[in-house]
Amino acid sequence: MQESLKVFLFISIIFFTGFILRVDTVNLHHFNASEKDYLTDFQGLPYMYDADCYYNYRVTLNYFKNGHLGDKYNGKFSWNIYSYYPEGRPSNYPPFIAWLAVFFYNFLALFVNITLYEACFWLPAIIAPFTGIMLFLLMRNHVDDISAFIAGILAVTTPIYFSRTVAGFFDTDMLNVLIPLIIVLFFHGGIRTENLFKKYIKCILAAVFLLLFSLTWNGWAFIFIIIVLTSLIYVIVLKGSDKSSTPFIQFFAVFILFSILFIGMLKLFGAGIYLNFPNTSLFLKSNFNNNWPNANLSVSELSKPSFIEFVWFLGGLNIGFGILGVIVVVLNLLSAKLKDKSDLFFYLLMSVWLFVGLISYSMSIRFGIISFIPLVAFSSISINKIIGTVFKLKNNFIRIFILFLIISSLFVISVAQTQVFKLRPAVNDDFVDAAAFINKTFSSPPVLVMDWSYGHYFTSEGIPVLMDGGCLTPQRNYWISRALSTDNETLSKNILIMLSCSGDIPIEMLYKRTGNISLTATILNEILSMDKKDAKSILMEKYGMNPNFSNQLLNFTHPYPKKRIVILTGDHEIKSGYWNFYYGYWNFAKSQPQKFVYSEGEITSTNDTLKHYSNNMSLDLKKRFASWNGKRPYEVILVYKNHKDEFRVYNESNLVFIVFMEKNRALVVDKKSKNSLFIKISVLNEGTEHFKRIYTNGHVSLWELRYT
Repeated sequence: MQESLKVFLFISIIFFTGFILRVDTVNLHHFNASEKDYLTDFQGLPYMYDADCYYNYRVTLNYFKNGHLGDKYNGKFSWNIYSYYPEGRPSNYPPFIAWLAVFFYNFLALFVNITLYEACFWLPAIIAPFTGIMLFLLMRNHVDDISAFIAGILAVTTPIYFSRTVAGFFDTDMLNVLIPLIIVLFFHGGIRTENLFKKYIKCILAAVFLLLFSLTWNGWAFIFIIIVLTSLIYVIVLKGSDKSSTPFIQFFAVFILFSILFIGMLKLFGAGIYLNFPNTSLFLKSNFNNNWPNANLSVSELSKPSFIEFVWFLGGLNIGFGILGVIVVVLNLLSAKLKDKSDLFFYLLMSVWLFVGLISYSMSIRFGIISFIPLVAFSSISINKIIGTVFKLKNNFIRIFILFLIISSLFVISVAQTQVFKLRPAVNDDFVDAAAFINKTFSSPPVLVMDWSYGHYFTSEGIPVLMDGGCLTPQRNYWISRALSTDNETLSKNILIMLSCSGDIPIEMLYKRTGNISLTATILNEILSMDKKDAKSILMEKYGMNPNFSNQLLNFTHPYPKKRIVILTGDHEIKSGYWNFYYGYWNFAKSQPQKFVYSEGEITSTNDTLKHYSNNMSLDLKKRFASWNGKRPYEVILVYKNHKDEFRVYNESNLVFIVFMEKNRALVVDKKSKNSLFIKISVLNEGTEHFKRIYTNGHVSLWELRYT
């Protein structure tokens, strides 16, 4: 009874530590009152923290209303009609998060008045602490309860996990560590169990949770691979010892059999739609897809972490004690004593998990989420070693004091590292008001062109977008960037019309005809720079296309009737605008962008007349002089809130400096880029011949393509 009470107490502390810290983030402590108001909705809740959260909410709402994840069902697939407009795309998303959220909502609705959105908002703060509890239960098999308890606390406060599982971060991250831990808990528990019936029940349960994981995250196979690799190493080790490997091989075979059986049945009986993206379009064919510029380069979470990011997100405590724990395990494994008494499989599994996790994390920030658990486990082992040494002290008072000091210090530091995060919601009042304006102003929502990273929010509001994070195809990314980066407004206009009305159809048609991506891009760039009549002449006379094919193609490149198109711009694009020119200036022959200049910086020092910026740009207002990396500009454009001031510096230069006086930012571009659609409407906030501003509020503006 006393033991059960102690375990219950530890579990309760782990849960409420993780829960309270996550719930507390809704107060947005790092922001002042006006900023908080700007970043919260009408209910007083912060907007969700990532664009993917809005997609998860959208598919959850669809499941709640429609019984499937899409906006409609086309007879074969559940279909997402607002994303990747006009084609849309299959809603082949792992459905478990939607199932769980709807279940959670229905349960809460029995007791309190709550909306589905609110249930989704609070769910991560409730689910994530169970990761710490599962690790506590797992580590109790290998260390003392205090060390296992500390492992649980470290798990729920590790920066990379904490930052992606707070209230309002409605994404699968809350489950992407929890479910693998449950799989390991059952699998490892089965190995340790002597009773054959219980052993194989746990084995089958591990396979069941693997099935569940496959319905949760597309990266589900990582834990399966880790278990398989560990098992192979374990069998080799057993073969070299006096222990029989047969019982384990039989156990492992049952796990593999049931895993394949369960997931195979899932694919056979319909749920496989969530595991594979059906080949519904040519854009999925690799020979077509791979020759466009890589769109994933602009995805921040797929980039490699810097050394500081690598260390910070894993947590200094985890790394320090984790390394010490690895050393302890290695030294103990070399001793015959531990070989006889320790659970070798567990240490091998954590070692393989750590190796795979850290290698993956070093290649992409996104995979940091899978790397911290083994590090925390090894930290617990080193802490257990330290506590064991403390328990050997003869003076009872000193022993208790040191033990209290260790536990309290680790607890306080773990909690403290969660308090430095300045988590900022993905959207704000400006985006929300812009969406409301669109839905109120247009009887039928226009096609929205915007930074793809905000696409999920607008599709959740029923507004179709050309591209969002759910379908970042390289050819669509290139053409949108091309429209924004070119200084030929006719080309910009016609590209957006083509994409909004015909999607990828003309791109695919022409590629099938030419078999060459570079030639396809060249022809489209040429014919989209002119009207339909002239384009037909070019296709037939210059490129030898027959009249029938030319007419078919032009019906898609120069369609009629045309759809209403709106471009959303905002201050956030000044920093990310580099990618519009990187992709839009792509040279297909050389597989790299043409040379261009785009350097953005923030002010680092200033006085009344002299300003310096982080991109090595300097501005002397008194002398009307500026330089960037020792180079003078052709002209300097000073952007104020209500007016602009321009002055020439050096006529032979190819550079243009744009300085945002109130925003303390500066941008260096080349003269060609200065005349692009992006610079005109996103940076300088100027209307053009065809794009007129229809709305502005705060940092966001809407520009409609006018045909007359």
